[in-house]
Amino acid sequence: QEFASNNKPNIALLADRLARYFSATILTIATLTYVIWLQISPEDAFWITLSVLVATCPCALALATPTAVTCATAIFTKLGIITRKSGVFEKLPQINHVVFDKTGTLTCGQLSLGSVQLFADIDQDTALSLVANLEQGSLHPIAQVFTPFCNNNLLITDINHLVGKGVEGIYQQQVIKLGSLAYCLPSTEHLHIDAHSQHQHVYLSIADKLIASFELNDLIRPDSEDVIKTLNAQSIAVSMATGDSSGHVKFLADRLNITDVHSGMSPESKLDFINQLQQTKQVAMFGDGINDAPVLAGANISIAMGSGSAIAKNSADLILLGDHLSRFNDAITVAKYTNKIIKQNLAWAFGYNVIILPLAVTGHVVPYIAAIGMSLSSIIVVSNSLRLLRLKL
Repeated sequence: QEFASNNKPNIALLADRLARYFSATILTIATLTYVIWLQISPEDAFWITLSVLVATCPCALALATPTAVTCATAIFTKLGIITRKSGVFEKLPQINHVVFDKTGTLTCGQLSLGSVQLFADIDQDTALSLVANLEQGSLHPIAQVFTPFCNNNLLITDINHLVGKGVEGIYQQQVIKLGSLAYCLPSTEHLHIDAHSQHQHVYLSIADKLIASFELNDLIRPDSEDVIKTLNAQSIAVSMATGDSSGHVKFLADRLNITDVHSGMSPESKLDFINQLQQTKQVAMFGDGINDAPVLAGANISIAMGSGSAIAKNSADLILLGDHLSRFNDAITVAKYTNKIIKQNLAWAFGYNVIILPLAVTGHVVPYIAAIGMSLSSIIVVSNSLRLLRLKL
C-alpha cells in the first residue's frame, strides 16, 4: 500500500509540472491586469486582480490526476493488486502482447511428487534421496518436493546449479545430474519419453546414464483459461515462455489454447524474446521465480504472483496478492477507465480556465462569483474522479 500511494503515474507528474507553470503564468497576468486597470480605472484594479487570482486558482488542475489515481489505487488494493512503480496506469491500456511463464503462473506452483520410474539397478528410496541431497538448500519449487527424502549418509559434493538447466554434483566420483532430459543426457536416445505427457518430469542421471524420472504434479490455475480467452477477445496476443522442456508444456498450451509456445528457455533467451517483441509490441510479462527477475525488469509491464519469490516481486510493476490471474484483466479495465477520467478532468480544468480568465481580466467576474466558480470546478473534478469507485468488475 505504501508503494501504491507514493507512486504517481507519468500523466500525474506532467499535470503537476503544468500546474507550476500555470501558477507562474497567472501571477504574471494578474500583475499586468493590476497595472493596466490602474491606468483605466484605479478604483477597480484591486477587485479585478483579486477575481483573476481567485477564479484561475489551479486547484482543479492540481486535483485532476491525484484524485483519479487515488480512486484507482483504492480499487487495485481492494482487488489485491499492488502497484510498485510509476507509469502503470498509462502502460496497461497500451499492452497488446502478454507473455506467461508456466510454473507458478499458469499453474498453481504447488508441486507434488507423482510416479517414479527407474531405469537402472537402484531402489526408489535411494533415487529420491539422491535428488533430495542434490537439491539441498535450493529454494526452487522442485527442490521443495524432495526435501522429505534427504539422507545425510549419501555424500554429494561440488554441487552446482545451472540456471534454466538443472543441478549437478559429484557422487562416488561420478557426475550426477538432475534436470531436463536434454540436460541429463548428451544423446537424444530417450527424448520421446515424455513427449506427450500431461505432467512435468525431471530426470536423474549418473555418468550420462539415465537413472530415474520423477513425475511432478501441478494444478492449472482455475482462472487461467478464462484469462487467456479474455485477452484474446481484446486482441491481445498471448505467448508462453518457460524453462520447462517437457511434454507438459505442450499439454498445457493445448489445454489453454496458447499457440505461441517457447519451451526450454534460459533467462537470457526469455529476455531476448521479450526484447524482440518490444520492437513492435507493448509487452506484459508474468513470472514468479528467481530466474524470472531479469525478464520482468525488461518488459514494458511486469506482473509477479503474490506467492512468487521476493526477487521476482521486487522486479515487478504489479503484484497480484491473491494469485488470481483474472485480476490482470480487471487491472487493464481500471487503467483504461482511469485514463479516461484523467483526460476528462484535465479537459475541464483547462477549459474552465480558458473561459474564466478573459472574463475575469476584463472585469466581468466579481470576486464572490470567482470564488464560487473556482470551488465548483474543483468539486466537479473530484466528483468525476469518484465515479471510478462505482466501476463494476
